[in-house]
Amino acid sequence: MATAPHRAGLGWGTRLLLAVALLLAGAAGAAWALARYDGAATFLGIGSKPQPAALVPSKVLAPQQLTVEPQPAEGSQQIAQIQNRLSQVETTAERVEGSAGRADALLVAFAARRAV
Repeated sequence: MATAPHRAGLGWGTRLLLAVALLLAGAAGAAWALARYDGAATFLGIGSKPQPAALVPSKVLAPQQLTVEPQPAEGSQQIAQIQNRLSQVETTAERVEGSAGRADALLVAFAARRAV
């Protein structure tokens, strides 16, 4: 009489049940830790942010005490320099974008040729 071989170890059903139990235990542990430690909840972005201390003005100036000095012409020169630099960066970015497009087209062409 031949007997069926006995497999040692856990079956797939037992392994699946064990995996689900461990998953639930991990979720419960994480929920407990987040409820217990504010630092962990804040780190993950789900906790309340610490409230900043209330600022109390030390001295309020009367309108006549406030003086506004006119901006020198250097400010407009700096703005012009920044605008020039920005236009140069935009031009360079457009050239690079075109080069990247050509490189992509070449890559597709070589891949198609190799596939044939």
